[in-house]
Amino acid sequence: MNKKVYITLILLSISLLIISLPLSAQFIDVNKVNDRSFDWMTYKTTHFTIYYYPEASHLVRVMGDMAEIAYAKISEILEHDVRKKIPLILYKSHADFRQTNVITETLTEGVGGFSELLKYRVVIPFTGSMDDFQKVIAHEVTHVFQFDILYKNIISHIYTGEFLYSPPLWFVEGMSEYMADDWNAEGEMVLKDAIFNNEIVPLTQLQDFSILGSRVYLGYKEGQSAVTFLVEKYGIDKLSEILRELAISRTKDIDEALKNTIGIDLKEFNEEWEESIKKRYLPEIGAKQTVNSIGTNLTKTKNDYNNIKPVWSPSGDLIAYIAETSTKSEIRIVSSKDGEIIFKINSGSIDGGYESIRETGSGLSWSHNGDNIAFIANKDDKDFLTIVNIITGKMIKKLALPYDVIYSPSWSPDDKRIAFIALKNGLSDIYILNISDDSVTQMTSDIYQEHSVSWHPTEEKLIYSAERNGRYKLFLLDVQSQNIQQITYGLQNDVS
Repeated sequence: MNKKVYITLILLSISLLIISLPLSAQFIDVNKVNDRSFDWMTYKTTHFTIYYYPEASHLVRVMGDMAEIAYAKISEILEHDVRKKIPLILYKSHADFRQTNVITETLTEGVGGFSELLKYRVVIPFTGSMDDFQKVIAHEVTHVFQFDILYKNIISHIYTGEFLYSPPLWFVEGMSEYMADDWNAEGEMVLKDAIFNNEIVPLTQLQDFSILGSRVYLGYKEGQSAVTFLVEKYGIDKLSEILRELAISRTKDIDEALKNTIGIDLKEFNEEWEESIKKRYLPEIGAKQTVNSIGTNLTKTKNDYNNIKPVWSPSGDLIAYIAETSTKSEIRIVSSKDGEIIFKINSGSIDGGYESIRETGSGLSWSHNGDNIAFIANKDDKDFLTIVNIITGKMIKKLALPYDVIYSPSWSPDDKRIAFIALKNGLSDIYILNISDDSVTQMTSDIYQEHSVSWHPTEEKLIYSAERNGRYKLFLLDVQSQNIQQITYGLQNDVS
């Protein structure tokens, strides 16, 4: 599940890309080390100055075009022009992005970009998807417009203390998501689930998202849904009017801003919005079965855990998954009957340890003989293709490969090879590792983002999901001939 993550401090807003925000990312990391420098160059457009380095040069014009398109849309809706050129800082990968010295926070895998108030700087890595790239740019440029309208001369606001007050996060982040047109099946699923389980958090409680704990993503989707409702019922011009009301309010009082623009306060607006989403979704939800009525909960853990990326053992009696908290991630192997934990793979299981486990794509892969699990461990901004034998508990392999990012490992039926996806210089492709000699064969070479890859269960073929025109479609790749056949079509996203 691809998510976006935002970190919002007094002077900072960070975007989230596709699960929940690890709490560790909310605090300053005094141990953050930057181990490379960049040869910065500039590229100017009408409204932006883009800072980039040679390895990212192939992306700079794309970023400029996307940023100008976003600027034109936001400027027209908000009836505003930012008073100066907006600095965009471009990184070719998330690993390079983590080296930024614009902020001191540790930037986890889920953080897809950020903007800061003092200098209007927007910092964004390219993660392989042009669609995600465009949406993150639009989201963060929206924040700059908000900064410029709300605070204008920030220095004067510092003296008055006004910068200590901010509009509610549901509104500023919901507007940014709305401008980025970032609504998809995943967001709708999260909102439906909250309605079904009576877990919608009232907008009156979303001044910030601290009440949400690990469910931060829900806050963004509630905000986006509420802003969409506001636009549809009261008109798109109200976004600009509300921002300007907030700008003249020292305490950024959303109650007064709403009353002065749409005639009702936040409590009344929240009631209208909740009624609208329940009216829309409850009939559809009522026709569906609950999860507990059709399945058994095997991970009865505390709310601070996210349990994701489950894979069956070949025998079907075990399930492996990634369990993560704000401070650690580990692989758990449990009984498929009752959820009893049989085995754990954690940082102590790996020579040199790890800081996180890559969740993109398949996340985990179980060898067909049932003995080994492959995954991607990350430490010091480097990815390692890692294999652990679950019978002995020993690490079989921890292999560093010359790519910016590695993800979605998949064992071949003969257990002699592992297919994976790697990102290098902003481009993702599929590769195959020969386990016996660590040789690697590149299988694709194109501009499209591959999301996940799996071996065909009986044939020398790979099934993978790749982006085409903003949607993921399934493809079949013949390992021997490297011929590629598209096998799904339509407007939906298809992920293997």
